[in-house]
Amino acid sequence: MTTETQDTIAALAVDVSIEAAYNGRQKNEDGWEHDAWTVALTYQGRTYPDISYRMGTGHSKPATYADGALGYQPVPGWQPTPPDAADVVDSLLLDVSGLDQPFESWAADLGYDTDSRKAERIYHECLKVLPMLRALLGSDFERFEQAERL
Repeated sequence: MTTETQDTIAALAVDVSIEAAYNGRQKNEDGWEHDAWTVALTYQGRTYPDISYRMGTGHSKPATYADGALGYQPVPGWQPTPPDAADVVDSLLLDVSGLDQPFESWAADLGYDTDSRKAERIYHECLKVLPMLRALLGSDFERFEQAERL
């Protein structure tokens, strides 16, 4: 008897390397406070540079437990935790999911108002991610896309 196992994002992303530059603690237009990062992912010699990635402040560690050799300035009292490749890849895959349908269907599926300019802006930003992510993952894109999420 054989059992078929499903790939996981975490297992597939082991071969994805990441470089992360910390951009400080920020608030977006909705007031969400987060640690902002610029990351680059590399997979099989292909790189997806300049990815804007944000993590909630709950991912930070108290500075007393931090490794000070990471090369960025922590928020006083807290040490931001760099993202890992699996989390970034998973987030990008979520961003591009559902883009095989028109804006109106995509917006409805995600609970956005189809008359919202903000929703339309998000949709178009996600459309920009898709070719970059496909280029990074190459022929493995579908394998990542179908893998079990984090």
